[in-house]
Amino acid sequence: MKAFTFAGRSSKDFGIYLSGSGVFNAPERDVETISIPGRSGDLILDNGRFKNISVTYPCGIVTNFAANLAALRAFLLSQRGYQRLQDDYHPDEFRMAMFAGPVDVTPELINRAGQFDLTFNCKPQRYLVSGESPTVVSSGGFIANTTFFTALPLITVTGSGSGTLTIQGQVLDLEDMDGSCTIDSEAGHVIGATASGDLPQLQPGENVVTFSGGITAVSIKPRWWTV
Repeated sequence: MKAFTFAGRSSKDFGIYLSGSGVFNAPERDVETISIPGRSGDLILDNGRFKNISVTYPCGIVTNFAANLAALRAFLLSQRGYQRLQDDYHPDEFRMAMFAGPVDVTPELINRAGQFDLTFNCKPQRYLVSGESPTVVSSGGFIANTTFFTALPLITVTGSGSGTLTIQGQVLDLEDMDGSCTIDSEAGHVIGATASGDLPQLQPGENVVTFSGGITAVSIKPRWWTV
């Protein structure tokens, strides 16, 4: 039986069987078209992002229907904000998703079973599980992005005092390090040091990494993703 896991709980915990018919879609680019009188063809304004996507799982419960449904409803509606969503149809990927409801059930077999859809509001990225593993990169080495999309990594820098981290021409100067600091390019901040310059992004292809000064080691959690 296929399953999904949301916020650390498996759909199997609630006796759910499901279909994956709604999990293969791709998000929509955020673009606007502008028509100009007297000019053939629209102008395209690309806002440089993807929109959120709805992911729907057709579900059913056939055992302990009332109790499982009540537990499922309470669990889903108790979660706030984005949570990790992963399913057996894409075991090497996960999404960040939120569930706002509703849970509309069609009872069957004199209220002993039921079918329903669960729709999650997901960020557009399909994050790769492989992108969660940190990679230690030596100065002059590289990290390869095999996707088509720029990744926003989480980087741990070991060192003290001042140093410079350069990734594929993006230069970040760090000061006041006391053992280590964390660079979160997705959140847009640096913890444990004073920083100036570019928060690193990992472009498709090879990204050369160099560091100098008080930096002694760099570990990169790349956060690879696709759509």
